[in-house]
Amino acid sequence: MKNEGFWTRVADELEYQGKPRKWLAAEVNIDVSTIGNGIKTGATPRADVAIKIANLLKIPVEYLVFGKMLSKSERDIQLYNKYEKFINNIESMSEEVQTSLFEMVQTMYQNTIS
Repeated sequence: MKNEGFWTRVADELEYQGKPRKWLAAEVNIDVSTIGNGIKTGATPRADVAIKIANLLKIPVEYLVFGKMLSKSERDIQLYNKYEKFINNIESMSEEVQTSLFEMVQTMYQNTIS
């Protein structure tokens, strides 16, 4: 029986996207055998590796780790809790400063995806 853990979901996603394991291994800087061994043992990688893999595959890390996607409301709560202090700080700024901040963040984001 196939182990339905992290690496199995990664292998399934690679197959679905038509990408070889070698590609992922090179991108994440791991040995390609790590994927096969992870499938056999049910191991889960370090958090930073899991996040990098999820980002490369453009799928939520929660799916790779838990086998399910968070609902929108669960994800919204997680994000709010993570950024609550930041949001409160922004809310206390003038609208002009908020607009400048949003424009700066958007520019920074565009520079990272280019």
